[in-house]
Amino acid sequence: NAELVDERLRTAEERAALTESVGRDLAVVRTELEARRAQALEWVEDLRKAIGTDLGASLPTAETPAGSGDADMDGGGGGGGGGGGAGAGGGEPGADDDGWIAAFMRGLCDIVYDLRRERAVVLDASGRAESKASAATRSATDALKRVVDLQREVDEADERRALAEESLTRAERRVQYLTRERDSLKKLVDSYDSNSYGTGAPGGGGGEGGDDSRRVADLTEALNVKEARIKQVEESLAAANERVKELEGKASTLTPSAVHAKAKERVAILQARVDELSSEKRKLSEKLDKADKDIAYLEARVGRGDFNRSTTKVLHLSMNPAKSALQQKEDQKDAIIASLREEVAALKASGASAGAGGGDDAMGEGGDEDAGE
Repeated sequence: NAELVDERLRTAEERAALTESVGRDLAVVRTELEARRAQALEWVEDLRKAIGTDLGASLPTAETPAGSGDADMDGGGGGGGGGGGAGAGGGEPGADDDGWIAAFMRGLCDIVYDLRRERAVVLDASGRAESKASAATRSATDALKRVVDLQREVDEADERRALAEESLTRAERRVQYLTRERDSLKKLVDSYDSNSYGTGAPGGGGGEGGDDSRRVADLTEALNVKEARIKQVEESLAAANERVKELEGKASTLTPSAVHAKAKERVAILQARVDELSSEKRKLSEKLDKADKDIAYLEARVGRGDFNRSTTKVLHLSMNPAKSALQQKEDQKDAIIASLREEVAALKASGASAGAGGGDDAMGEGGDEDAGE
């Protein structure tokens, strides 16, 4: 059992270490994400500066619309053709700059998209790792509790076996004592028989012979009683032996492998139950949150006086029904606990009286035997 507990603890520590390593990796990825985000912001700032200085003349602005160049070229008179040629020649660098800016923006968008995707992957992995760590911690805790319960059951079985062995030892001592008493009574009867045969000549002490016969009969009857008592004790001894064998069989079944299998099965059942209760709790929490929001909204409306006074009546309760129901449940629990305590006290008293009665019976039998001697 101790080895099983140590193994469970080592498993929990390994999972905790794995969770810590995942957390460290997550921190590194977050740091890298922040660094890339800062770099992207620097690139955007550099782009804005470049647009504002070098490329500002070729880009259209609010003060100089895109059609102003055409108007100037139209007003150039005879040199319009040359101006138009210059304007066409000057349009090529602007197109190149626009293409470079578009390519840079596409690359920047790709970087941002990749960073967001990496962040989503890291958050997903972190969530799964935290969920696994939490489940592992819960399963380890449940397994430890189950191991403690099984250890307590084994201790109780050992205690019952020790009590049975002690009662068996007492019964064996009583059998030995009664056997010695039987042998002594047989010797005494044999001695009386030999005396009666030795003094049974004609004309010799008929009254004393009759007394000896009565004493022999009494001793024979006492011997029969003792033999019956010995048989009864032997039967109780056999029953005690059977009980000891049964307890030893139960103790042998509680091997570490069996304990581990039972604990594992119990952990699986409890884990399924915990998951079910967690799902139910989550649903109830959602309903409760929704109800709280509705209540807060309605209370706000009522606080503002926003209700139909013709169809709605405000009641001020002098007693809280929920509190009364809770108090009633507490009273019922207290009554159940009190009854259970009384039952436990009665069982303890009956067990103590049974133990004292067994001791008194043993003392009474010893006194009767001493009196018989």
